[in-house]
Amino acid sequence: LLVPVRIGLLYIEIAVLESLFKEVERINVSLSPMRRTVTSYKKDYSSESCPYDFKCLFLSMPRVQLFRHIDARCETIIEQGLFAEVVSLVSDHNLVLESQAGRSVGYRQALEYLKDVWGFPRQEGGKGYLLQIPRENLHKSFLEFLATYQAKTRRLAHSQLVWYKKEPGFRWLNMAPQGQRLPMAMVADAVVQWFTDGTPLPTEWDGEELKELSPDEQLTLKEYSGKHSKPVVFSDKAKVDSVIQQIEACLHRTLHVQS
Repeated sequence: LLVPVRIGLLYIEIAVLESLFKEVERINVSLSPMRRTVTSYKKDYSSESCPYDFKCLFLSMPRVQLFRHIDARCETIIEQGLFAEVVSLVSDHNLVLESQAGRSVGYRQALEYLKDVWGFPRQEGGKGYLLQIPRENLHKSFLEFLATYQAKTRRLAHSQLVWYKKEPGFRWLNMAPQGQRLPMAMVADAVVQWFTDGTPLPTEWDGEELKELSPDEQLTLKEYSGKHSKPVVFSDKAKVDSVIQQIEACLHRTLHVQS
């Protein structure tokens, strides 16, 4: 803070700061209910006096199917331009690994891959990026990145499942009751009707059984997570080449702008 030279202004400045601090505290107090869980709210009230009618849903699906969906989604995100987005954020908005956004799943793995394999962003006094790297090495390092990205995303999903399993205020819904994902538009319409006029949700959507894994599911999940799923989109080397070319193009543009 800059301290004014005149003592009269100093008192005014302190008064303004105290007012701002009090306002921030009031905002924190007003926002604190939003940071609470449904269970903590209900503990404050009896069933008759609780002023809120909570209707909370947790959408999931059988675990292996969920993890396969996550792995496929990771491939889609990469194919749709994850690296172009990360390079742009680094170049234009100073995204770094140490930031909160940089530590998020997806961004973190992409940042580490770009740094370790491509030397981007260039460190002061270090070698430039876009070094001559053998194509087969780029293929191998990309697939290693993909496996890490998928594993970290599955681990995040697992931690969310564990958290919501402990939160009794949520009703679990199975989004793939017959092995096929339900259309989200249909689910949304059914939930709106359930919320507004009490129309029951289909019984086959009940997801309570998803909270616990059977021994067979545990074995299947262990085998799946241990060997990683095989890439679907990026089992095609041409698709891997396409992503590598996207990265090269992004880094070339960045070099051109910097020069």
